[in-house]
Amino acid sequence: MVRKARRSAVDKQSGSKHDSDDYEGITVIGGEGAMDEVVRPGRSVFAADNADGDLDGDDSLPHWTAPPTGATRATDASDSWSTITGAQPRWRDDRAVENDEVAAFEFADDDSPAHDFFGYDDGSPDTFLELDDELDEQPALVPLDSRRGTGSSARAAAGTTGAVTRDDMLLRVATGVALGVAALITFRIGPKAAVVLIALALGLAVAEFYAATRRAGYQPAALLGIVATAAMPLAIYWRGLDAMPLVLFLTIAFSLIWFLIGVGNESPLLNVGVTVLGVIYVGTLGSFAALMLSVWGDDGIGILLGAIVAAVAYDVGGLVIGRAAGRSPLSAASPNKTVEGLVGGMALCVVVSTVIVSMWEPWGTWKHGFVLGLFAAIAAPIGDLSESLIKRDLGVKDMGSLLPGHGGLLDRFDALLFVLPITYEVARLFDLA
Repeated sequence: MVRKARRSAVDKQSGSKHDSDDYEGITVIGGEGAMDEVVRPGRSVFAADNADGDLDGDDSLPHWTAPPTGATRATDASDSWSTITGAQPRWRDDRAVENDEVAAFEFADDDSPAHDFFGYDDGSPDTFLELDDELDEQPALVPLDSRRGTGSSARAAAGTTGAVTRDDMLLRVATGVALGVAALITFRIGPKAAVVLIALALGLAVAEFYAATRRAGYQPAALLGIVATAAMPLAIYWRGLDAMPLVLFLTIAFSLIWFLIGVGNESPLLNVGVTVLGVIYVGTLGSFAALMLSVWGDDGIGILLGAIVAAVAYDVGGLVIGRAAGRSPLSAASPNKTVEGLVGGMALCVVVSTVIVSMWEPWGTWKHGFVLGLFAAIAAPIGDLSESLIKRDLGVKDMGSLLPGHGGLLDRFDALLFVLPITYEVARLFDLA
């Protein structure tokens, strides 16, 4: 059985409607032959007109192997394209189209981000290969903020570039001679007087250290650190090396208590570290001088003199040779130091220790003096550069101004602080006492 539905069509000539013999839809129930007779390709069971948009009744589709006819689908204002552009779509083919140029694209604002991005001219393939363009200078890294104050390494470097004048050299020599005479007089009195002098010198040196850190913005427990540093050589002379860990423990404990009870209230972790650093750096290393006196008594004075002479020889050799022949910078931590000065200081340290230090007891032989000079020549520049590194980080030229021509005590004894432990171990190695 076949059920058919007629559709109305509009006559092209009169515009009147009439029933068409064409069938809009077909439902076939049984009978395969009926389907073949009625159904024609190209018909839509839903649309009101033919598949190709024409109403001429010829809705047959060509076979897929047939060449194209060149016909295009008819469109009107109700076509779906009008909802997008308001105009009919244009299909390009191989034919040239007159006045078919894309309008120039311009940016409304030349300073807009879009202009910077899309307006970039990448026509030259070698753009990224041109490496000689001048770039803007980048600012240096900013040091630690409010906790560090306003000190800077640049200011420290600017303050250390001046050459040593003849008057400065004479002032340095005079100050050094005065220190040497005071030390010899004290050593002549005996070990106890020497220990008192050591405690006084270390206390003043660590006070300079804390003052420099405060200028850089730190807030250490300075009073506590000064007392601990001055007490350490006295305790070591009295109880020997066993007193050193006890003093360090008390320093750490009371530094934390200092901030716990509110005496210090700014950055406890940072400032406790600075406090303990001062005690270890100045107090612990410097107290090896008192340890020599505690272990060897009067002979300890001779051992201590060996350390002082070796350190002074390094400083003098480095200064003289560096001024005369210094060409190659040694370290960014100390711009004025040179490789030539380092070699000259180390050489003079070994020579003086071998020839002069071996002349008094308990060193005795040139071999002992040579070994002392060899190790001191390694330790002294480490101590010298370490203090320069700290000063540069703090943004200061000198730790203090107590010694004319030298700066502070810590500036004068920076190399000696590292030579003292080495000298103690060398003396133990040879069992000099």
